[in-house]
Amino acid sequence: MLISLATSNILDASVGPSSTSYSLTRLGKRFLSTRNHGYVNDFLDLFWNISPQALLDKAIEDQKENFMLETGGGAPSEAFISAMQGQTSFAAQVLTRVMPFETVHHMVDVGGGSGTLAIQACSNNDHISASVYELPGVVPITEKYIMNANLTNRIKVVPGNMFEDEYYPEADAYAFGNVLHDWPDKVNMGLLAKAYKSLPSNGTVIILEMLIAEDIVSTTQAAAGLNLVMVTNEQGRQYKASDLEKMLSDVVFVDTVVYKSN
Repeated sequence: MLISLATSNILDASVGPSSTSYSLTRLGKRFLSTRNHGYVNDFLDLFWNISPQALLDKAIEDQKENFMLETGGGAPSEAFISAMQGQTSFAAQVLTRVMPFETVHHMVDVGGGSGTLAIQACSNNDHISASVYELPGVVPITEKYIMNANLTNRIKVVPGNMFEDEYYPEADAYAFGNVLHDWPDKVNMGLLAKAYKSLPSNGTVIILEMLIAEDIVSTTQAAAGLNLVMVTNEQGRQYKASDLEKMLSDVVFVDTVVYKSN
């Protein structure tokens, strides 16, 4: 395990005559130190004890489970929300800095969990406000994150169900941060169609996902690994940019743009 972490630039290895010592690299400190915003320890803890064979066994259709909902007995647990916050936070920081938000005044973070996408959008764009649209059982968890970010005056939590409600809460932009990868294509088409129906003219949909490379073989290890987690623990998968562009086009969205965090 230590060798794998060293070859992945997570650990530095100092080889001596009789022993080898390891220390965190700058990259390792960035994502594993609990002092840093967006650390991923909670996300790793969810899957640390799952063996490769167990993942393969669970990939069989009749053994699939919805890990997200099982963690909280029908709704995401606080531990799961914390894990997803760590997974999403860094990409949300980058996306909300490079994407133009000039035309966005109020954004709804659909199924936003900790609200990290809404929090980063408001932190990096002073003119906007946001709502996090989540299941009633998740609302108190989300409110803690917003309070810790000192953004209670600009971000509210709206209870609801993105599958069952006819419309999303009113906004001129809907954001899906690591949401679509949990669900089958048909379900995602329904979520995007509901966004289209809920938006005013010239509204915006924002999708944050870790992308599979168009040629497959250039996919990062992180994206390939997350895809395996989605296939085995949820009902979805990681997408190529072209997959998402086609889904948006099929719903009649236009002018799609891909922003990459790297």
